[in-house]
Parts: sequence; structure tokens; C-alpha cells
Amino acid sequence: MSATIASAPANFQLANQPLIYHVSYATSIPDRFVVEVFEEGITAAISTLYLTPNVTGNAFFDLGEVIRNKVEVDYRNSIGTLVFTRISSAFTMGVLGCRKFTVKVGTYTGGVISLNNASASTIIIGGAGQASESNPRDISSYYPLSTGSKTWLTDRVPDSDNVIHYDTSDDSLISVAFLNDSTLVPTIQTKVIYKLFKNATQLGADDFWVLDAADGAQLPAATDIPKKLTYMGIGARNLNHVPWASRPAAFAGWTHYEIFLANTGGGRLSSTIRVHRICPVQTKHKNYMLYWDNSLGGWDSLIFSGRTEQTDMTSYKTYRKQTGDFNAATLSFDTQARETAAYQVTGKTSYKLMSLDFSFADIELLKYAIRGKQLFLRNDDDINDKPIPVNMDTKSYSLREPFSGVFSVSLTVTLAQVIRC
Repeated sequence: MSATIASAPANFQLANQPLIYHVSYATSIPDRFVVEVFEEGITAAISTLYLTPNVTGNAFFDLGEVIRNKVEVDYRNSIGTLVFTRISSAFTMGVLGCRKFTVKVGTYTGGVISLNNASASTIIIGGAGQASESNPRDISSYYPLSTGSKTWLTDRVPDSDNVIHYDTSDDSLISVAFLNDSTLVPTIQTKVIYKLFKNATQLGADDFWVLDAADGAQLPAATDIPKKLTYMGIGARNLNHVPWASRPAAFAGWTHYEIFLANTGGGRLSSTIRVHRICPVQTKHKNYMLYWDNSLGGWDSLIFSGRTEQTDMTSYKTYRKQTGDFNAATLSFDTQARETAAYQVTGKTSYKLMSLDFSFADIELLKYAIRGKQLFLRNDDDINDKPIPVNMDTKSYSLREPFSGVFSVSLTVTLAQVIRC
């Protein structure tokens, strides 16, 4: 008597969605199926389940419920920095945002347990799939296979030419993630190519990063699972920190640049990221960048170029005090003495973010920020590159369309840390 796995999710699945395993029998129906779940790097099973077969001798279970909250989108990378800050290398790699889980099935009948009859493994990345999309969500279009592949783990939607558009100021930090693997999917990517433009004219020669340790990544054929999720800085401030001849700071008047994955011969294996320069110099007020973990296990961001309002306030409890100096020979009172005093005093800082020129694509992208579990905020003048963690007040979200296709947006975020007073 033995158990089999009739079907299982394919490799590279999003964590927050149904991940259904179908367990069946090979000879006769057992009293119970025994299911063990193992996480790579941990010897003991993280979960053991006993499933009762249905009337047809089959059982189903959802791995997504077993591993809930065990795989979250990384906000720190393999070298310990925030994934969207600037570093001297082109790439960084994941830590906990990509994990491998193995399911082993056996049987229990008449008091006898038989384990490890069959097994199947699945690599899980942080993110979420919706029932309206499919269960599980198909992310095979994000494998770097051809110019028709989306590849980049962003909720931004490519245009009809398979170009994904971003905006950057000269001081913006932006991160994008992708799957760097050739062992589980038939990919042949070896490098990322970068081109800088002034309108239609290319400035300087092509630059490129090789997907290897020298540029901060591992080889696509490497077997370290968490590091298969790779992050790349694509903001102007990110690229200016990489020692390139054609980095944006080396040319005046640049308007945009393009980035894409390629094979050894330079053939495209992904959609093209086109990053447009906006607000080269902001003198009246600061731009703010809002970052959030997206539905595909990476990070997305938007620039709020309107005037941001900062509000600081405190909250506290009070207790009453009796005034007067009762130790004196004659009772005396201090006219400045407090009859009520505060305790448990904490502060709170909020930021009202505004933008007057969001596009419809920006509005659609902002919906994912509202769903985000991890949000960070950074102003472009921050020379220390230290985004702060924030929570969004979704009731504050305001949207107007003063002109056709141009939207005015405001929303409030609050520092997600207690300010002690």
C-alpha cells in the first residue's frame, strides 16, 4: 500500500494563494494519508497532517495555509541593506523572499505508518494571487525566455510594445526584481543591458552587468534557492553609484534610459524597462518616493512630486496631582505647579503625500500600494538613503481628475514606529 502525488503546483509559485496538492493511492485506500511538509535547510518537518480520503480514495490539501507568513517579500537583501538603496554593485539577492518546500506523502492504516511513498517540491516567492486570476496564479510569463516575456516582478503593465515605464528624478532610488534561474526553467539569460538616451539619440555606448558574483548576483545555474530572487537598482541615483562610463550623471540633458535582460549575444529575453527623467532639479519642495511590496514578490514605487505636508502630534494619558508643599512648616503652593500630569506620552508623525499629474497607469499601480503589507517612504533629498517604514491611512485617499487622463492624488501615511517622548 502506498500513496502518490497525483498533482502538485509547479515551481515558482506565489505564497499567498491556494497551492493545492492532490494525494491519491497506488493499490488500496488507506485509513489516512500522512503528509509531511519540509522547508529547505530545516531537517525536521515543519508540519505533519493526517488526511482522510474522500469516497473516491483521494485527498487534497492547501500548502498555502501550511506556510502562511513563512515567506514574505524581502525588504533587506543578502548583504543586509534595503533592497531599494544604492550600492556599488549592480545586483543584490534575496534572503527569505524565495524558499523551497518539499511535500512527502505516506499512509496510515491499521496503526501502521508508512512514510515517504512519494514527494514533490515547490519554490515559493512572496506575493499574492487573486481568485479572479487563477488558482494558482500562472507566473510563467515572468521567466526570461524571449522579448515577449514580461520577466520583471512588477505590477506595472507593459504597453503594446512590451515596454514597462518608470519615472525617476536625479535622486530617485528604485528597485526591480526578477527570477535568475536556469536550473528549473529553460532560460539562457547571462546579463542585463543598459542604454542611455537624449530623446531618440543614444548617449555613449551600451553598458551591461553580467549575472555573476562580481556584479552581486549568482550564476543562473547556481542552486542557492533564496538567491534566485535577484534585485536590481534602476533609479538614477542607483545607477550613478555604479562606476559606468555612460551612467546618467556623466551626460547632461539625458531624457531616459532602457534596461533589459539578454543572452550572451545580446538578444533580448525580457520586456524593456524604460525609465523617464522627471523633475531634474526640485528647488521648491522635496519629492517623496513611496515603496511597497507588490503582488509578485518584488517592490514597486511611485514619486509624489506635490508639496508634502508633515504633521507631528502626541498622545498621552493624564492623572491628577495634589499641589502644595506638605513638608514645609507652613503649607505653601507653587503658582506654576501642575494639577494634572501626562504619562505614556508618545508621538506620531504623518505625511500627506500629493501629486497633481498621475496617469491612469499610476492610479492602477497605486491600488497595489493600498494592499501592501510593507510600505516605506523616502524623500529625494535624503543623502543617507534611509527610507522610513510607514502605514497608509486608506480613508485619506483622495482622487480627482481635473483634466482628462490627468489625476490629482493625495493620501496620508504615518510613521510605523513609536516616537517616545
